[in-house]
Amino acid sequence: SIRVEQTKEKKEQTDQEKLKSTIVESKVFEIESIKNAQEGFEVKSKTGLTVFFSKEKNFDESIRTLQTLLAKAKIDNKTVKQIDFRFDKIIVKY
Repeated sequence: SIRVEQTKEKKEQTDQEKLKSTIVESKVFEIESIKNAQEGFEVKSKTGLTVFFSKEKNFDESIRTLQTLLAKAKIDNKTVKQIDFRFDKIIVKY
């Protein structure tokens, strides 16, 4: 039981590190914090944006979608406060 728990913890750590490096490489935003959230990770940017990433979805695809959403918001002169990738449909709050 303890071994299973340690393995799960290690996988979450690995996923979190992978997500962090994907965000850093994409230069989509600067990370303030990353923490575990229900079904994924909660990432806060230094500009105040909160993004929930799903553990079940490809981080690269989510980042590309995030870049598109942020670019569109900038064109529309809107400030995105929160994006949630954990569900079938992406939830965006302005």
